[in-house]
Amino acid sequence: MNVTDPLFQLSHSVVRFVCMDASGNESAGTGYLFEFCNDGINHVPCIVTNRHLVNDAVSGFFTLTRAKDDGSADVGNYEVIHLPRLQDVVIGHPDGSVDLVAIVITSVLRRAIADKKLYFYVTLRRQDVADDALLSTLSPIEDVVVIGHPTSLWDARHNMPVVRRGITASHARLPWNGRPEFLIDAACFPGASGSPVFLANRTMPGHPPGGTAPGTRMALLGTLWGGPALTREGNVVTAGARAGTQPVAADAVPMNLGFVIQVAALTALEDEIRKIRDSLFRKPQHATARSRNSPCVCGSGKRYKECCGVIL
Repeated sequence: MNVTDPLFQLSHSVVRFVCMDASGNESAGTGYLFEFCNDGINHVPCIVTNRHLVNDAVSGFFTLTRAKDDGSADVGNYEVIHLPRLQDVVIGHPDGSVDLVAIVITSVLRRAIADKKLYFYVTLRRQDVADDALLSTLSPIEDVVVIGHPTSLWDARHNMPVVRRGITASHARLPWNGRPEFLIDAACFPGASGSPVFLANRTMPGHPPGGTAPGTRMALLGTLWGGPALTREGNVVTAGARAGTQPVAADAVPMNLGFVIQVAALTALEDEIRKIRDSLFRKPQHATARSRNSPCVCGSGKRYKECCGVIL
């Protein structure tokens, strides 16, 4: 197993996320780990996924692989982590029509620090995102990989998601029909909601036009949320792709196309997270406000800015 391979690393940025509603019904989707508001000292660790996956949920579960003492992945040894008050840690995209949320996992990482637990995971950062300069160089047809859990399928023995190849079916930079999304040529099955979609060129375009050059070009292009499907009656329907945790018969057949929320939508989500964080921890008039130099809330004895403040 090549643990330095980019796809192995990216696979450990993806988590299987299971939601439970008030009646005890479960549904499963995908999320990926992302550091928001990273200023080089502090950041807010989150799971990015789709709004429709968590809307009706009262609690959630996700899995993290444990790490060995040297920090490497202890593949096959993982923990199911419970978020009993899920809605308390969900921050939605400020545009309600954008099917995107961030689930803040600061409390999970605080507990891990306090319990001296080591997890192996990869968090995506701003530098992993396709910026305007990169997007301007793309053609309408680019190789992509989608990492997630189609039909709730995953390697439960090793806590590994499914990696699939595809191509862009519309330009990643152009809003499809005026919406902040684009199309990929890849089947969008239930369970894949929230899957990150990456530009994945193992051999980069070169010169002259049509030629290739050695190298790897990988960047986050967006978040899968759903896709068109054909019903038995011959109608085309569009729906988000979450799945029950048990396989069920499909009412519609995927058309091998998926809708992907453009990566630029993360910027507005980050602004919302920053606004909420600052209202809780920076404004003196707020009841929970505290100095960065005051004792940390977790009781470690360290100053807040040297402990939990590093990840909030």
